[in-house]
Amino acid sequence: MKKNKNMATQYSILILLFTCFHAVRGFASDRLESSIVRVFSYVQRPDFDSPWTTKQSEKLVHMGIVVGHKQILVSAYAVRSAKHFEAEKIGDSKRYPLKMKIVDPVANLAMLEFSDETPEGLEDVQFGEDLELGANCTIFQGIEGESLVARALRLREVQLQAGVLTSYAMPQYVLEIRKPGYGWFEPLMRNGKLVGAAISQNASSVFALPVSLIKRFVREVNSDHYRPFPELGVNFSTLLSPALRKYGKASEFEDGVWIQDVKETSAFAKDLKAGDILLEVNEVGVSARGSYDHPLWGRISILAKLSEMFAGDTVELKILRAGQEKTFKEKIGEYNPEQERIPSVIDAPPRYLIYGGLVIQELTEGLLQSWGTAWRKRAPLTYLYEDAFHSWPKRGGKSKILVLQRVLPLDFNKGYQSMEDSFVTEVNGHKVENVEDLHDALNKPEKGKEQFARFHLEPGNEEIILSYKGITKVHTQLRQRYSIPTTAQFWEPSPPSH
Repeated sequence: MKKNKNMATQYSILILLFTCFHAVRGFASDRLESSIVRVFSYVQRPDFDSPWTTKQSEKLVHMGIVVGHKQILVSAYAVRSAKHFEAEKIGDSKRYPLKMKIVDPVANLAMLEFSDETPEGLEDVQFGEDLELGANCTIFQGIEGESLVARALRLREVQLQAGVLTSYAMPQYVLEIRKPGYGWFEPLMRNGKLVGAAISQNASSVFALPVSLIKRFVREVNSDHYRPFPELGVNFSTLLSPALRKYGKASEFEDGVWIQDVKETSAFAKDLKAGDILLEVNEVGVSARGSYDHPLWGRISILAKLSEMFAGDTVELKILRAGQEKTFKEKIGEYNPEQERIPSVIDAPPRYLIYGGLVIQELTEGLLQSWGTAWRKRAPLTYLYEDAFHSWPKRGGKSKILVLQRVLPLDFNKGYQSMEDSFVTEVNGHKVENVEDLHDALNKPEKGKEQFARFHLEPGNEEIILSYKGITKVHTQLRQRYSIPTTAQFWEPSPPSH
């Protein structure tokens, strides 16, 4: 009898705790609803298959967080290629027009403002601190429905990985969840304060920006001068092999990584060499795996330190070269994704030129991702190889990769359709590395062969020969047959100089 009484008491306590938990969670949801809005963005993305046009307009719904001065913080993904924005309070159907204040695709964050009328009852969210490994938090989803839906999560790990819109790597929370529908900038809350925001999801996890990166962005937006994220511009590999350590005269050192390459745009381009061993960044030791011990997140890549710095900051590197320690100090510059040989801003308008039905385009991350979500498996292997190993800037960022993206069939170019997806490396004997080079080379036919344009393709060492004669008429036919607007980028001969 006593045993049954104890069980009943325990059962009552569990019910009470369960009720209290949901009451507190409901109260938190109610308070948070004044700091969260739905953001509707109406986007028209580039059509990389037909670069002279855009895809059909579509409506996306993301969550927005109310920060200082009734500004709305969203992910940069939410506003990419968007022509119009509106906000809607949770539980209210009225929509309020928004306007863009600033967007940083590297940070994957953007700030919006109300164009005219501002909803009543909005409150700025309170910022908390970054989570430690194993910490619990609550994610609130409100894309649909009349209220926010809460779900408890636990921080499993923090990874350094590329953002959604660019290849710049930053720390991201990894929180285990198997329910789909997240990654639309849902807020992560702990003790009533914002500790992160979800930006993507895979089958088993949600990835989120730590609140330190969010607070950094908000501070910079409201300052007199926005300071972007910096670039170290150094590629390194682990130094775990005793033979490699001996070769690098580093047998007496336990830590450090092998520098493989240095970007020409790096502030340390004149200081560092391939084969140097990186020992410290701002007096923080670099392990043989390239990591350091973060006070909250444990071992994480040393490149995570960049998220604590700004372009223009002075950085000190300690290296080992031929057994001798050396120290260099430089002011590091801004990371600019447009300088990459394969620019990583995925929704930038395509840069292309059409000649006789040959659609020649600069290779970008956006073009790669036009192969769909499985683009890393479906895109041409030659494209993927260049993206993986040869994407760093050359010629101060002017060097790009030209591809024969498409051949629009006409009798004029018959026989060349099978050469699509090749690289265009030379035209009329001139090396071409961007659309401007291509246009200039077409203006310079080879001596003795003035009637023909010659395109050299790789891999395969193939060539396309097309006539200059009647090219204007051919371009008119292409516009009519394929409904190409007059604003499309067709090659036209430059007027003779006087």
